[in-house]
Amino acid sequence: MRSIVIAAGGTGGHISPGVALAEVLTDLKEKIGYENLYLYSLIRNQNNPDLEQAPCPVLWHNLPPLSSNIFLFPFRYTIQILKTFLLFKKLNVDVVIGMGGYSTVSSILYGILFKKKIYLCEQNTVPGNVSRLFFRFANKAAFSFPPKNSAIPCDYQVLGNPLRKKRSLKCL
Repeated sequence: MRSIVIAAGGTGGHISPGVALAEVLTDLKEKIGYENLYLYSLIRNQNNPDLEQAPCPVLWHNLPPLSSNIFLFPFRYTIQILKTFLLFKKLNVDVVIGMGGYSTVSSILYGILFKKKIYLCEQNTVPGNVSRLFFRFANKAAFSFPPKNSAIPCDYQVLGNPLRKKRSLKCL
């Protein structure tokens, strides 16, 4: 069974492109040949309108923010990473797509440790910290705009920012 997870960070700048990508992948399901597609986001985003209208199941996690209690943070973070690993193993995840943001770290770590395909999507010309940290492990990266730093240590393409179907139809 081939499953894909799109890990979308904690803000709309990561979530909306993640949902747009899920829409495209849903349309290409037979061509790509996967069985399951999931979005993976922070539980605090449960009321996000884009995630409520997602074309695939949304899985929730509670990765603590970096600004949380400094003494409990390592334990909470480790527990959430282990929960991610167990969930992804159960779902037979083969491909991890990171949309950026600290909350995608556990998903990308799963891909690295279990030798799964990793794709990163960067919506900015200057890559964020998570993207910069994990480019070297990625099979490929997609940029919305040409990156300012051309020393990206993985194969990449500039593809533009994914747009939601409902929004792109309003533009026509």
